[in-house]
Amino acid sequence: MKRFLALVLTLAIFMGLLAGISFSVKAEGEDAMVWTPTEITLTSTKKYDNPYKDVSIDAVFTHTDGTQISLPGFWKEGDTFAVRFSPTKTGTWKYKITCSDASNASLTKEGTLNAKENTSENGLQKHGFV
Repeated sequence: MKRFLALVLTLAIFMGLLAGISFSVKAEGEDAMVWTPTEITLTSTKKYDNPYKDVSIDAVFTHTDGTQISLPGFWKEGDTFAVRFSPTKTGTWKYKITCSDASNASLTKEGTLNAKENTSENGLQKHGFV
């Protein structure tokens, strides 16, 4: 089973490289392209013995038309956590990231992303999820 999982993961990474999918880290109010993954990173000021299991972050993205998308975040490495979001339509998306550890304010954040039309030459990124 572990071998199969490793093979699937390797294949997924390889396909991502072939598709030219990239992740861009966005700051407050920056532009993002529709259907393109955008990564919002957070740096924890609190240390965890096992950050993968000891804490979790969740995000809710809300478009100006009321559309909501909820996503789990993840521990990336060291003291870094992240949420990856691909806007599904142009316009302003407000987001709110919350943390399961209420005493760790460094893993909470609110902000906006401005989703613009996708200008990528990559057809997989230009027309939506596969």
